[in-house]
Formats: sequence, C-alpha cells, structure tokens
Amino acid sequence: MNTITALIIEPGRKPLLATIEDDLETLQSIVGGYLEPLPLASDAVCYVNEEGKLLGLEPNRMLMRNNHAIEVIRGTFLICGRPPGTDRHVSLNDMQAETYKRRFEHPLRAA
Repeated sequence: MNTITALIIEPGRKPLLATIEDDLETLQSIVGGYLEPLPLASDAVCYVNEEGKLLGLEPNRMLMRNNHAIEVIRGTFLICGRPPGTDRHVSLNDMQAETYKRRFEHPLRAA
C-alpha cells in the first residue's frame, strides 16, 4: 500500500502532519464521509466531507481566496499534494506543509 504525508485539520485543533494510506477508504474515514475536492493550488488539493453542511458538521476553518472568504469548511479535512494536471496524490513537501499549517493554523471561534 502506498503512503503519503498529508495535513489533517480537525475542528478546534492545530493542523497535524501525518503519514496516511493513499486509498479511498482512508481518505473517507478521515473526513467522515464522501470526499469533495477543493483545489488549493496547482500542486495541492483539500478534501472535505461532501455532506458536511447537510450533516451539520462543526465549522472548522474559513477557505479564503484573494483575501475574501469563499466558504466555511465543516468537519475534519485533509490536504495532500497533487502534481499539476493529474488526479494522483503525493506527499506534501516541507514548504507546502509549512504554508498550509500557517494558512489553517487558527480554528474558527464561536460567536
């Protein structure tokens, strides 16, 4: 089985860099359901629970583009590398891991 290094981000917690199996079952178990890919950059992808909003999962982080909030990510999500133009997963390199750790460091706070 192939493993990759990915960032797992749970509600209320700091991002965790982990080595995981690169298979559908593992990815689905991390997000707690069906996967919905959200492209972050040409070389990385974020997987969230496709039904997170419908299931009322806990708000986790805000997804921003160009300094504008575009979506609240609900429930646990993960980020892994993806070579441009492919659907393959690869490990995050050190620079990607640090970039996304900083980007998603702070959980949403209840109002």
